[in-house]
Amino acid sequence: MELVVSLVWLAADVFLLLIIGYAAYYALRRVSRYSEPLNRLVKITAISLILATLGRALDIVDDFSMNPSLRNAISNAEFVLYFFAIAGTIYGILNYMSNIEKRMFPAPEIPVGKSRLNPGAFLLITESCDLLSLLKGLESPTLLITRNPHEYNDLPDNVSVVWITPSAEKGIPPTKLHVLLEGAVKFLREGGRVVIIDCVETLLIYNEFKSVFRFLTALKDNVVSSGGTLVLVVGKDTMERRELNVLMREFLLVENVESLFKTSS
Repeated sequence: MELVVSLVWLAADVFLLLIIGYAAYYALRRVSRYSEPLNRLVKITAISLILATLGRALDIVDDFSMNPSLRNAISNAEFVLYFFAIAGTIYGILNYMSNIEKRMFPAPEIPVGKSRLNPGAFLLITESCDLLSLLKGLESPTLLITRNPHEYNDLPDNVSVVWITPSAEKGIPPTKLHVLLEGAVKFLREGGRVVIIDCVETLLIYNEFKSVFRFLTALKDNVVSSGGTLVLVVGKDTMERRELNVLMREFLLVENVESLFKTSS
C-alpha cells in the first residue's frame, strides 16, 4: 500500500480523526454522570462519535489503498458508519429538546370532571388572593404560570406549574414570551382547560407593555377559542392605571375568586 492522496489531505484526515476520537472519549467519560434527559443525550452522542471515529479511521486506510474493490468496500462501510453517526446525533438532540420542553410544559393530566370555572378571560385585581385553595379546588387540567412556585405546595396532579425565572434551568425566562405562548397553546391543544398567570407584573419588568399585551391577547384568543378559562391575577396598585384600563378592555374584571366559579341555575 502507498499513499494515493496528498500529504495535506492525509494530515487533514488524521487531524479530524484525532478531534472526533477525543470527543468520543470525552463523551464516554461522562456517561452516567448526569441525570436524565442529559445522560441519554451523552450516551447517544458517545455512540455516534465512536461510529464517526471508525469512519475517519477507514478514510485514512482509504488514503493508502489503490485496489478499486477495496476502496469501494471502504466507501460503503464509511457511508453506513456516517449515516448512523449523523442520524444518532440528530435523534439525540431532538430527543433532548423534546424532553426539556416536556419538563418546562408538562402535558395536562386526563380531566376528571368538567371545569368549575366560567369560560372566558378574566382579570382579578386583589391585595391578597388564596390561589392555592382555588387551584386545589379545580378538577380540570390547569396551567399555573408563576414567579413563586414555592408558594404552591401539594398541588393536585391536574395542575402543572411553569416557573418564570431568569436563571433556573427548569424555568422560563420572563423575556421569552413566545416560548410561554407556544407552551400554553400546546397545553390547551392537549386537553388543558384553565390557564392562570399571577406574575403579570414580573413580565412587565422585563418587557414593554405592548409586548406583554400582545402575548396576553394572543393567549386569550387561544383559551377562549378552546372553551377554556384564562385568569390574570394582578396585585392592587402594582400597575399603572393606563395599563390596567387597556387590560380591562380585553379581560373581564372580577372582584374575587368566587366570581370565577359557575353558579347553579
